[in-house]
Amino acid sequence: MSCRFSRCVLVVAQVLLMVSFVATARAQNDDLDDLMTGDPEPEEEVEEEEEEEADDEQGEQFPEEVERVPMSMGQQMDDDEAPPKDWTEPEPDDGDGQPQDDGTSKPIGIALLGGYGVRLDDGPNPWGGAFGLHFGYNLSGFLLGARFVYYIGETVETSVTGITGGETFDETSHSLWELGIEPGYNIVVSIVTIRPFVGLGVASVNRGDNSEVSSHVSPGLSVLFAVSEGMFVGVDGRFQYIATNQGHTGVPIFATLGLNF
Repeated sequence: MSCRFSRCVLVVAQVLLMVSFVATARAQNDDLDDLMTGDPEPEEEVEEEEEEEADDEQGEQFPEEVERVPMSMGQQMDDDEAPPKDWTEPEPDDGDGQPQDDGTSKPIGIALLGGYGVRLDDGPNPWGGAFGLHFGYNLSGFLLGARFVYYIGETVETSVTGITGGETFDETSHSLWELGIEPGYNIVVSIVTIRPFVGLGVASVNRGDNSEVSSHVSPGLSVLFAVSEGMFVGVDGRFQYIATNQGHTGVPIFATLGLNF
């Protein structure tokens, strides 16, 4: 009897030991499965969350000041309407959709001249029809110009009575040319440039085969119209005095066609 009881106790102990061993092995397998099949949080997300938390803490300590750009009428723009920091004021408009320009972007100007001049004092007119060339350089509105013009003038027919009483006719041509500088100033209004100037230089008054070279002074005014970015047309008028022995006074007027570079 005692032997059977001892065997039963031994069997029960073995069964309990096996059950305990199986339970322990199953628990270990479950932990291993969780470790292998689990979805841990990525390191990048963890780092981003840490950075966001640090930014929030810094923002609480040092609140960011929002820069606002005042508007011309005293209003303030919202954050989503504020211009970028490198924003600059637009250039003034000259009325045709183009920024106003005083000519300094293309400072060199070359123009053809064609016109007619009349003499104000008595005598043959050495001006008449004329053609020439004008050169100018713009320095922030101040213009340093130079020009050459040739005037065709007129031909005068005179009669000469000979010793025998016979009458003959003699033709004498009168003309002149001028060469000089023209300091002036450009006043730009939209597409119109108004330029007062003073011409200074030399002029040669020709009478037949004789010529007389002398100085001249020519105050005047030019009105120019920009037809494109680099082209202009206009009119030019001046009062001209040539300091010859007799003195010559005239008023030449020109049409102008030129280019800016």
